[in-house]
Amino acid sequence: MSAAAPRIGIWGTFDLENYGDLLFPRIAEREVLSRLPKALVRAYSPYGFLHPIELDAGVPAHPLGIWSDERTAELAGQLDCVLIGGGNIIHTKDESLAAHYGVTTQEILDRAPSKFFIEALGPIHERMCPVVWHSVGIPFDPSQEESLRLRKALAARDYTAVCDEQSRARLEMAGVKTEISVVPDSAFLLTRLFPHDLLRKSVDQLRQLGWYPRHKNALVIQGSRYMIPSIAILADQIVALLHRRSDLVPVLVATGPCHGDHEFADALAATLPIPSYRLPESALVEDLVAAVWGSHGFIGISLHGNITAFCFDKPHVALDLLEFSRLEGLGLMIENPACVVRDPSKLSKAFELSERSAGRLDTLRGLQNRIDAHFDRIADIAAEAATARRDIAPQLPDDDSNLRRAYEVRGRRMVEERFALTQALVASRARERELQSELERHEFALAQAESAVEKQAVRVATLEQRLAGLEKQRDVLHASRSFRYTAPLRKVGQGLRALGFRRH
Repeated sequence: MSAAAPRIGIWGTFDLENYGDLLFPRIAEREVLSRLPKALVRAYSPYGFLHPIELDAGVPAHPLGIWSDERTAELAGQLDCVLIGGGNIIHTKDESLAAHYGVTTQEILDRAPSKFFIEALGPIHERMCPVVWHSVGIPFDPSQEESLRLRKALAARDYTAVCDEQSRARLEMAGVKTEISVVPDSAFLLTRLFPHDLLRKSVDQLRQLGWYPRHKNALVIQGSRYMIPSIAILADQIVALLHRRSDLVPVLVATGPCHGDHEFADALAATLPIPSYRLPESALVEDLVAAVWGSHGFIGISLHGNITAFCFDKPHVALDLLEFSRLEGLGLMIENPACVVRDPSKLSKAFELSERSAGRLDTLRGLQNRIDAHFDRIADIAAEAATARRDIAPQLPDDDSNLRRAYEVRGRRMVEERFALTQALVASRARERELQSELERHEFALAQAESAVEKQAVRVATLEQRLAGLEKQRDVLHASRSFRYTAPLRKVGQGLRALGFRRH
């Protein structure tokens, strides 16, 4: 393999139902290939395709497997460079992932994902296959034991990048002496990954499927199960906001199904006194991006939901009800700390303030320039490592490129088939509406005919009633003595009329 075609692995939790995690490998692959067009970028996760999810659109990660000396040696032999991240994955609380993967605590501890993310390949293998932390987050203050692990892991690495100042401060607290760079989350580049034509088509599809408003502006709302205790206050604030902006309608989305986003959406839909739209559980990453792109604004706890809104210059409020440092860091990074709200009763006013804070493209470009410099350095590291190993490194399995192409084709086909099915569904619904309209016309004509028949029946009944009355009068007349006594005279009259006599 030549130096122009390095093999790069990106490791993270890309096998979880979480919007942000699924952005990382896609953005990384695009940025690496724009710099190293012949490179092979392969995503790895604790379970990978052994834990299938809806959001990956049929392009799953490969399993990292169980951390061991044998496994790290195998991976080091197949790759020229490893990127770890992004996301808040630098911690030792492996047991917290068990519920997300649907496994026992012991099973996830045996698999030890934190060893892949912290120790990675180990100092010996990393001499030939460098490891780079790719704008990761460190969500907890490190203990003494964790600090030792961090110092050992990072001591020999040439380049390490975290996503915010608090993560860097935690590494400094751990006694890490190597240089630590702060690089914005790579999701700030998502505008390059999703062209407007695709987003416009996706929004049209959401409308046709009845998941998105046609005649009003969408206010995209997201939350997790941890926010349900505040649901009544949030609902009141949303109603107040919509009262001020009558052109908006709520659209509920789930950016993190693994965090109970659908449970929050159920609770909010049941609490709101107004109807709302909702993206289904089968929604793809493209649907979530399109929903925010086509909206008036976003409200939610999702870091990447807020980043998406910021990238498209939409008003947004980060609901930091659990006091996540990454949301506070986001507010500082985009120079808009007021967009982060910890008191749910201040939501409506915070969103109103955010509506006045539009036009932040200069800030976005500054963040993107920093991320570009980060990917430039990654490309240099990967190319240099590939050159050094060109004649000694074993190749990846021969079928890898074919397998990857098959997954890519499958993913594109899924999207294309979905668009086709949507068009067929729209045509079917249009035909259904035509048939329904025709049926309504026939039912109206039938109702008119039945009404006319009913009127005729009433008229016939009235005439029959009058006839019966006349017949009764006739019978009474025939039964009278006057009628009997005048019978001879009537016969004479009939005879005269027969002879031509008429009364004058």
